[in-house]
Amino acid sequence: MKRERETAVPEEGSGTWRDDVPERVSAVLSDALEMGATDVHVDPVGSNAYRVRYRVDGAIHPKAEISKAEGQHLVNEIKVAAQFTPDRAFTALENRFTLDTDEGPREVRVTVLPTAKREAAHLRVLSPPSEVLRPTELGLSEAHLSLIRRTLRRPEGLILISGPTGAGKTMTLYSLASFLDLETVIAVSVEDPVEYDLRYVRQVQADPERGLSMPAAVKAVLRMDPDIILVGEIRDAQSAITAVRAAASGRFVLATTHATDAVLAVEACLYSSVPRHLLGSALRLVISQALVRSVCGHCAEPRELSGEERELFQAEGLAPPSCVPSAQGCEACHHFGYRGRTGLFQVVALDREMAVAVSGTHGAEALRSRIAQRGLPSLLQDGLTKVASGVTTMEEVRSLHVPGESEKGDPD
Repeated sequence: MKRERETAVPEEGSGTWRDDVPERVSAVLSDALEMGATDVHVDPVGSNAYRVRYRVDGAIHPKAEISKAEGQHLVNEIKVAAQFTPDRAFTALENRFTLDTDEGPREVRVTVLPTAKREAAHLRVLSPPSEVLRPTELGLSEAHLSLIRRTLRRPEGLILISGPTGAGKTMTLYSLASFLDLETVIAVSVEDPVEYDLRYVRQVQADPERGLSMPAAVKAVLRMDPDIILVGEIRDAQSAITAVRAAASGRFVLATTHATDAVLAVEACLYSSVPRHLLGSALRLVISQALVRSVCGHCAEPRELSGEERELFQAEGLAPPSCVPSAQGCEACHHFGYRGRTGLFQVVALDREMAVAVSGTHGAEALRSRIAQRGLPSLLQDGLTKVASGVTTMEEVRSLHVPGESEKGDPD
């Protein structure tokens, strides 16, 4: 394992490197990667123990319960790996390092936080850049990809990528950027934090504690003559207005926001005081997404639909399949029944009538009506289609809050 430069705590010795990390940390990360985990959580339990848990394909799995002494030793070694000094025990700490694996280097993001009992630690293992830049593997259908490619041919305006926390919005943002010829344009991103290294993109990490807020960073970027701007997440009214104005002025802006479907993404912008006419003229495409676990292809078994499930397919205008996959569990999937994740997507390309709907007094409501008239698939319909094709299970799709299901007969 090799040390990457320090990004969040420069007073801890920015620029120094180490040849390895402590053995316990290496062992935990190796085991986590073997199981396909993206996160490792080390938490104090009671007065005499620690609990180690992995997040695999979005689900938490208990791994081990260890003694208080072992847990504190592991947390201390994590702090050493992240280049924190041992005496800093009563403040939140963040940093990252590079993990050398047989498949290549992996970035590991570290957070250590004091709790009411003792310190807790979190390790996030970021996906390899080669996996991030594969739009065709996100779960987008050919119809979705066709809409996206058509929009990207006209490099101006705003593309919004929406979804809840952990839905993979950043990965979709980076993947869409990979469709563009970034070598021949000036592309700048504003992120918090910068998660992956994007070639040919100037990546700016917002840092409010040092005076570089997201709105301030976006405004500074606009003065650098960019052709393409990537906004890691629109979190406030000022950022939203600045991003939309940049898109309306002829720049190409790709941004993420928290919303559970395409219409709610538009509403989020309107609630952030973005003028309706400005949003209507700038918005080109809205991608709403969620993540579900992919059923293991080695052990999944077919089952019949229940009456309620059959009615759900019919209510969404889909033919019920003769059977759907059921998760079982085997050695290949570590007995979880699932292996990997895929996205559910709703992709809405705004034509002139939809743009007029957004600009009008009933912007979001009118847009919802237009989407229904166009017959554009909802997140729920995309999920049911993936169930019918054997990609995921009914349980995964029904476990999500999918707006399409709850909005039947209720446009509000």
